[in-house]
Amino acid sequence: DPEKGSEIIIDALNKEDSRKELIPLLAEIGGKSALKRVAWEFENGDATIRDLCFDALLHWPDHTAAEVLLDICASGNKTFGRPAFDAYLKTVAEAPLDAERKLKMINDIARYAGAPDARSALIYLAASLGTDRARQLIETYLSDPYDEVRSAAEDALSTMNMKEH
Repeated sequence: DPEKGSEIIIDALNKEDSRKELIPLLAEIGGKSALKRVAWEFENGDATIRDLCFDALLHWPDHTAAEVLLDICASGNKTFGRPAFDAYLKTVAEAPLDAERKLKMINDIARYAGAPDARSALIYLAASLGTDRARQLIETYLSDPYDEVRSAAEDALSTMNMKEH
């Protein structure tokens, strides 16, 4: 039970200053309490603790860390914003969720796809879902100001069309 295991580690975190040893254990165990604590430590820790917490989020045992990664993107964090975006897309791609749920998650992060290559990565992930709603999302990028993004959208749509035939 992740909640019981993380409870023991969180109690230890509250009693002693051994974050460097205990935070990685939270990532191995997972669970809501552990995720909440890692997010708190990320927000309130020094640079070393932030690095440690971010690494824990990258290695989280399931897709629930995506919510914290989205929050990091939304915060405008200059150090972790783009790595959190990339990690979020990877988490969505690997999550054992249906296409509609993944598309919702892609839509949730889309506004933080500032760089053209970030939008291109988002487009290719959406295309991998192969749904009409994913196609609709991709079509919105056909008028993007960057050639790279428009090309990615055209390529993704043509790939989706080839798979249908």
